[in-house]
Amino acid sequence: MTIREIAQELGFSTTTVSVCLAGRENDPRYRILPQKAERIREYAREHGYIPNLNAKKLRKPDAGLSVGLLFREQAGMERQFHSMNRVMTHLANLDMNYQVLAHRDRNLAEALGLFKGLQVRHVIAFSPLAEPCCVNHPNMLRRINAESSRRVDEFINDWKYVEILLQDMTLYSVNYLFPRPADGGIQRGLVRMGTDIGRFMRLWIKRINDSGLGPVVVASWCGEEEQMLREGLLRCPEHILYLKFSRNRYEEGIRFGQQLCKLYKTHPFRTVFVGSDSLAAGIMTRLLDNGFRIPEDVGVLGFGNDDGCGCFRVPLSTFDCNIAKNALEIVDGLASHRTAFEDREEDFTYIERASFRMP
Repeated sequence: MTIREIAQELGFSTTTVSVCLAGRENDPRYRILPQKAERIREYAREHGYIPNLNAKKLRKPDAGLSVGLLFREQAGMERQFHSMNRVMTHLANLDMNYQVLAHRDRNLAEALGLFKGLQVRHVIAFSPLAEPCCVNHPNMLRRINAESSRRVDEFINDWKYVEILLQDMTLYSVNYLFPRPADGGIQRGLVRMGTDIGRFMRLWIKRINDSGLGPVVVASWCGEEEQMLREGLLRCPEHILYLKFSRNRYEEGIRFGQQLCKLYKTHPFRTVFVGSDSLAAGIMTRLLDNGFRIPEDVGVLGFGNDDGCGCFRVPLSTFDCNIAKNALEIVDGLASHRTAFEDREEDFTYIERASFRMP
């Protein structure tokens, strides 16, 4: 049903119906009786009227401030949602339009194309993002077999199209995986805010070992764990857990926890450090069920500072990766018509609770 049809059925002008459906009946220019406005809205609800949101967006004076919120399916919505929820609330308070999309691996350009078709020119990416680079991110470009070669080609081609789209769009990566490509990477339309995960992990594993809380078990995360094993930061291959991203993170944590209980008997460890708070929650549950004391026997470190961290059976020590802070800074900048943002590499914020205590 359309506004014109509602107007014909009720005997009002299309302007009157449009004003009432927009909730603007008190505007001095119209002065429509509240009873009439409610009658129109009730009739519209009963007959399933849905406004054309794109047309409504384009009529708004701040239509150019529409923001795209983007996350990667494989990275898991549960990992980004607490940050995205804060940003969506802030956008709503600022009365700014936003669209939310998920993209598949090696399909970033497709999602940006959809945003462009919706007249969205500013997109905030919440999931980990790295540009192709055989020097600084060699594991992403490894060609082990025909299938991996195909995936590498898709990855490289995807970024070629991304670079084209960013000629007249801006992508704000608030979870960027530094370092930048050796050649500098995309020169226009990409704002990078994040950390070098490999450097971050090496720093903290060394700190943990030096404090006497090693050996450390890690979940494969940055792709450099086997190199850390050769560097002596990790004690043995068994202290690297390999993720299967198709699983529910909490269920996978339970599976890892059971694996760790068996591993402890043959390859003892003192700290578990995983790149996901939901994984850490599952691991702690299984360790506690098997009689381990946390952190007296085994310390557990998560990553992400999810909303529930303080409510786990043992409140989780973790790292805030500053995703929400960075994204809110972008939103405030756009709202104030800021035209330039600089790349920023910064350390994650350590948040200590009960599951791990650094001496």
